[in-house]
Amino acid sequence: MKVRLTFLADDKIVLKKGYFSSVQGLIYNLLDEVSRNWLHEEGFRYKKRFFKLFVFSEIMEKGVLSRSKNEFLFPRKISIFVASPVNWILEQVVKNGIMEEYLTLGENKVRLIEVETGKDPDISEGKVEIRTLSPIEVHSTLSHLKDTARKKTYFYNPTEEEFSLLINENLKKKWEVFYKEVCPYNLKIFPSDDGKFKKRVIILKNNPINGWKGRFYLEGDIPLMKFAFNVGLGSHNSLGFGFIEKVERSRK
Repeated sequence: MKVRLTFLADDKIVLKKGYFSSVQGLIYNLLDEVSRNWLHEEGFRYKKRFFKLFVFSEIMEKGVLSRSKNEFLFPRKISIFVASPVNWILEQVVKNGIMEEYLTLGENKVRLIEVETGKDPDISEGKVEIRTLSPIEVHSTLSHLKDTARKKTYFYNPTEEEFSLLINENLKKKWEVFYKEVCPYNLKIFPSDDGKFKKRVIILKNNPINGWKGRFYLEGDIPLMKFAFNVGLGSHNSLGFGFIEKVERSRK
C-alpha cells in the first residue's frame, strides 16, 4: 500500500542537500511513540539483521539547488510517497499527520493538507517496466586486502550482475520477515530498452551513498514483483532509497 502526502508551508521550503534524513525524521515523528521507538531502534528481525519495511520517495516537486549554501529551495507546497506492506505504519502516519496542526521538516514548519491513497500496480505478466522515484542502492562491505580491519563499501551499478542478484536476495529476506515463511519467488532487474539511468550521490551523516535513477525492467514471479512496490528495492529503503512505480503505457 502507498500514500501520497502533500504538505504546505507558509514560505518556500529550504532543505539541506542530503534532505532524505529530514524526510525520514518527519515520518518517524508521525508514528505513535511506542511504535516509533521500536521501529527506529529495532524493527522487523531477520536473523542478525533488522528491516523497517517502509520506503519513501524523493520530494516530487523540483527544488533549486544552491551550491554555495549546499541546500535546496522547494516551493511552499510539496509532496512525497510513502509505501509499506505493514498497514499500521501508514495508518499511524496518516492519522497523526492529520491531527497535528504543524509538523517539522528539517527546520521548516509544514501542514499536512492532503492524503491520497495509491492503488497497487496491475501486474498480470512476468515482466513490467518501472521508474525510480528515489535512487536504488546496492552495496557490499569488503575487507581491505592488506588490512582486514579496514572496511570498504562497494556500490554496484545496474550493468553489474551483482546489482540484480543482491536486489533479489534482499527482497526475499524482506518477504520472509513480513510473511514469516521462506520466499519461493525470484526476480531480476535490468535497465530498460532506452538504457537511460544516472548515478545519484546522496550524503547522509557525512557518508556518500551511490544510487541509481532511471527506468528498469522487473522480470520474474508476480507476487514478489508486487511486494517490491510496497517495500522498495535494494538497501536503505527507510532512508529514502528504492521507491519505484510502474510505467503506465497509454493506449493508442
